[in-house]
Amino acid sequence: MVRDWVKNNNVLDMKKSITCLLFLILLISKSFGQVITKESFIEIELPIPGTTEWYKLNNKYEKPIRVFIDSDTLKIELIRETSGDTKHELSDGLLLSKNRGEFGGGLFYKPFDKKIKQIFIDGEINKERVKLSNIGLFSSSVKDAKNELSYFRLSGGNINSFFKFKDTLYFTSGLAHMLTNTGTLTKLATSKTKFAMSKVLDLEGAPMTEVVINDTIIFITFDGLLVVKEFQKIINLKKQFWASLYPNSVVYLDKKSIYIGMRGCYAKVDLTNNTVKCFKLKD
Repeated sequence: MVRDWVKNNNVLDMKKSITCLLFLILLISKSFGQVITKESFIEIELPIPGTTEWYKLNNKYEKPIRVFIDSDTLKIELIRETSGDTKHELSDGLLLSKNRGEFGGGLFYKPFDKKIKQIFIDGEINKERVKLSNIGLFSSSVKDAKNELSYFRLSGGNINSFFKFKDTLYFTSGLAHMLTNTGTLTKLATSKTKFAMSKVLDLEGAPMTEVVINDTIIFITFDGLLVVKEFQKIINLKKQFWASLYPNSVVYLDKKSIYIGMRGCYAKVDLTNNTVKCFKLKD
């Protein structure tokens, strides 16, 4: 009987543990991707980078705020902060970018046609190949005679995003580290084995996220905001409070307002007078 009693209690303990674990998983999963109303936020004074209030926001890296548009309405949600490779599929191959911050990065191309042995970059022949498993911080090129899972190296640098604008492909690149804060918009023209890259715009800061609105592009950088039309900067807000709060999303609403999601809060920018407001979750 003692043995049965112990066995039954072990089973009960196991069931309780499984129940608690499932509840915890459910609780965690619901906390991410959860849409939050604007009423859950309060406006605060613009935090100055390096101050106590700013550090409190930065410590919210586990649940950053993302903004997006749904049915012409601003939506706000908690997300997971992620980082990784950026990919863009072409009609004849795959572009892959590696971004390792101060440790470097690069842009690579894998053709779908395995018979291709070389490509042209800005008119120059390129036969340099790397295997996907060898694309790392300090890895060197390796020969791949069978042309399996191999990429051509297009360029160096930290690529942040790809996007189409007026049927042309562009990518953003840059770095924010210590005293360095630079960014560039580059045009990428492709034609099967031919690639041509040309710098279009100095972003004046490492790119974080962007949105295309008709003939206008809005760039959010490490610590700034650029509104660009016909590749001319019509609004340029520098040294904003979101430096190191890692903006992850931006939306344009009601033809005058820009919302930016980031660690611990979101910002609202009024384009009629270029004023900035900050909103954080209520305690």
